[in-house]
Amino acid sequence: MNRARQQHAISAGHIGNAALELFNDKLPHKPYFSDDVHFGVRIAGKERAILAKYIQFNQPHAMFWFGFYVVRVGAAIDWSDRNCPAPNITVKNPRNGHAHLLYALTLPVRTAPDASASALKYAAVIERALCEKLGADVNYSGLICKNPFHQEWQVVEWRWELYTLDELADYLDLSASARRRVDKDYGMGRNWYLFEKGRKWSYRAIRQGWPAFSPWLDAVIQRVEMYNASLPVPLSPAECRAIGKSIAKYTYRKFSPEGFSAVQAARGRKGGNANSSENQAIKGQKSKRVAVATSARTLKPWVTLGISRATYYRKLKCDPDLAK
Repeated sequence: MNRARQQHAISAGHIGNAALELFNDKLPHKPYFSDDVHFGVRIAGKERAILAKYIQFNQPHAMFWFGFYVVRVGAAIDWSDRNCPAPNITVKNPRNGHAHLLYALTLPVRTAPDASASALKYAAVIERALCEKLGADVNYSGLICKNPFHQEWQVVEWRWELYTLDELADYLDLSASARRRVDKDYGMGRNWYLFEKGRKWSYRAIRQGWPAFSPWLDAVIQRVEMYNASLPVPLSPAECRAIGKSIAKYTYRKFSPEGFSAVQAARGRKGGNANSSENQAIKGQKSKRVAVATSARTLKPWVTLGISRATYYRKLKCDPDLAK
């Protein structure tokens, strides 16, 4: 952070700059940025993007921050009235009081196709619940936020310690059912939904002709955009491209005709061994049951009594002496 930006941070009322330094350190190498959101976003090196009013704050494959957009007067301070955790940073528009609230995570949530699905789901549930408790805008895409290093905004750092997901969860009402449910229409839930749908489709589709990377990339992005179009609040085209590119690169690197043939051959050998005559004979031996001369199965007392087998066992439950 250069001296001019540090001076701006101090004059804006910061109680420190540890969280701001983290924000600067974890920016993508080429963030999306904008000086007017009505004209969309552009992409450039970090040195250029840091000068803009709005900037992408999470990396393409890792979420270091939960970001929320609160559209009301007092947005930067009334989180305490709602019994919400203190944001690490608030970035407020002084003209209308609207603000972005940023929560820094101890461990970033990986959003690539090879990420842990359970961790992504857990993070998505927490993010959605915290959004509701803050009264934040559910239509906020989460791609860019007000740049805390721009002089247009009033910035306060409330907390420098990073949050674990469990620590944030302590402030929220997460029932057992809620933990299993992901809202695919909001925040990280949309990322999780598009990754899950996209990667499952790609695992099958890449085997249909093993295309070159360029047409494969286009096909995956188009598929992700199709899934995205079904969402009530779609992700931005830029986010769709990032998700599609991630899935395309992962599947192209991990899947190949040679690898697929080897897997099929291994499955064939395993199936052949399982169905061999020796294995079948062993299974037959294991499944044979030795008859016991005094057992009901051998003696069939229900025949002597003139009743059905089911009736015999039903009566036996009520009268154990029946077996004597």
